[in-house]
Amino acid sequence: MALPDAESAIRRTARAASPMNVLLMTATIIPKRGVPNLVRTDPDVRRRDYEEAFRFYASLLGTSLDFIIFAENSGADLGSLERLAQEIGVGGRVEFLSFDGLAYPPEYDRGYGEFLLVDYAMQNSRILQENDTGSDLLIWKVTGRYRIDNLARMISRRPETFELYCNFRNHSRRVVDMYLMAWTRRGYDLFLKGVYQKLNVTLPNVAPGTHPEELLRNILDGNLKLGKVVRRFAVTPRVSGVRGGDNKGYGTDNLWKYRLRNASRQLLPWLWI
Repeated sequence: MALPDAESAIRRTARAASPMNVLLMTATIIPKRGVPNLVRTDPDVRRRDYEEAFRFYASLLGTSLDFIIFAENSGADLGSLERLAQEIGVGGRVEFLSFDGLAYPPEYDRGYGEFLLVDYAMQNSRILQENDTGSDLLIWKVTGRYRIDNLARMISRRPETFELYCNFRNHSRRVVDMYLMAWTRRGYDLFLKGVYQKLNVTLPNVAPGTHPEELLRNILDGNLKLGKVVRRFAVTPRVSGVRGGDNKGYGTDNLWKYRLRNASRQLLPWLWI
């Protein structure tokens, strides 16, 4: 029988070889009226989207994922999701957070609200407080209505080290994809903490029609020297779900984009599309 000290050493060795992976699902079940470029606004429909995505991600717990944090910013009742977690037997690995985080003009756009929510989760999550020991904890942030069907492969193929892992694109706009990103605690502190204040598309220095993804790209471009940013995913995310801006399905209406980006990543890696 292994002694307690020996068991602790074994756990530390395993932890060093395999970082802990926490999925942060961001959610807005009851969006405010007047949010730009948002047509999927029915709370019941959006709740079902989140439940479907949650069920998928819960299936990865114990293999690719260690914990899930479901963070919601409209103060919605999360009872149905909590019951779902208990029904499928993952309640001990999941944390639910809900707060009133929409007390800002909807014209600020979704990037402002989502990264305000990220700040709330990073500061208030019990899971992160109990397990955050530095670079061996990786937070994978996903826009919670979407399923990244190959997330397990993306996690297994992640870079050995990074502080921020994201996907930059240069065509047709210079943006950083915001639906999926990963970071360490240090990476969050360096690049993302408080960044929501700069993602307000109504700021005087922001040109009309600018997307939040463009604002974040410009911010990150100016801060690359602060830490290790890996700017292209090693694996093309395969996204399922319905886009809030036009009610089109990623896995149906936009499947061609996945195929094009996947081919480009392999054949033309310098072409960031």
